[in-house]
Amino acid sequence: MDGPPLESADGCSDDKLAAIEAELGFELPAALREGYALFGRRQDLTQQQDPLIPATGLYVGAALGGVLVFRHENQDCAF
Repeated sequence: MDGPPLESADGCSDDKLAAIEAELGFELPAALREGYALFGRRQDLTQQQDPLIPATGLYVGAALGGVLVFRHENQDCAF
């Protein structure tokens, strides 16, 4: 099944991503930032199997060795 084509409103704005980066204290990896900018608000693309965490929910998992968590396995047993 094909969905609608991407539109500018489907992604997160540069300002929003910059604010998230400032809160995290580092720049997002380029590919991840580009993905959020292109389709980060499209639930049909981000909330299926092993969903992408919304940009405003990104976090550094201290218990996971300080890694950036951007995705959850669909049964929440892996990040």
